[in-house]
Amino acid sequence: MIFNDFIKAIKKKNEFSLNMNEIISIAIEDRVIEYCIFGEGEPLILIIGYASTLSAWDIRFLYKLSQSYKIIVFNNRNTGKKFFKDTENYFMSDLAHDVEKLRIGLNLKKVSVCGISMGGMIAQIYASLYPNNLKKLILINTVPPGNLAISPNEKVVKILKTLNKINPLNYFKMLNLLFPNLWKIIFIPIYHFKPKNNTIIAPPRTIEKQQIAIEQWIVEPQAEDILKNIITPTLILCAEKDKLIPPENSKIINKYLKNSQLITYANGGHIMIYQYPIKLASIIINFLLTP
Repeated sequence: MIFNDFIKAIKKKNEFSLNMNEIISIAIEDRVIEYCIFGEGEPLILIIGYASTLSAWDIRFLYKLSQSYKIIVFNNRNTGKKFFKDTENYFMSDLAHDVEKLRIGLNLKKVSVCGISMGGMIAQIYASLYPNNLKKLILINTVPPGNLAISPNEKVVKILKTLNKINPLNYFKMLNLLFPNLWKIIFIPIYHFKPKNNTIIAPPRTIEKQQIAIEQWIVEPQAEDILKNIITPTLILCAEKDKLIPPENSKIINKYLKNSQLITYANGGHIMIYQYPIKLASIIINFLLTP
């Protein structure tokens, strides 16, 4: 079964090609942001999650979205080949400011933003800080701020805290958290986005800083105010079998965001964009097209 799925995936991969597959660097104020852009239409900025680079996106997901929208994927700070090496720790709000700098640097007016996992945390604070620059918001398997957040169990937290150590076993344990069925990890090396000169994993020091930013996010004292400030129409996508982020977090966000809708996937795992790439992209497109 696994072998047959692997062969089918290899054959099907050639159906998805992106017009733009080289990373571009743009100098914005005090830092360099690396990004790729492809497709035509209104802009949709995708924010990747913890320990990942822009290569972690599924090409089938990107391809489908790019048929209707201009897609911008980028590296969060301190990832990729050309980045400003921060000497201090940073907050989710700093990463949200980077998104705004990218929007300005690309001369974009209103944008829609989609964030997955930690990228969803960044997207929430971006929506709270820059409501006038945001058209629509999509959140995939993410966590609300402060005491509203429901943390994973201690075993999961321990795995996350060892990911910054270069150890294949730690990486394998992390992969086990991403899918309901471990064998489905074969989809990652086959379908992940492969631009030139980029890796799929952030450097260890960057992972440490992201861990600190997440720890600060879940003790954020203004949690309810942040969510109440989000007035943008929001689509929340939630995986019921997410081993990494308890799905209750998405339901809490839905409760607080008055202009939001929640769609759950009974068999979805944390990076369900690899399980349902076309279906999720189609749902996002329909949401973006709705007045």
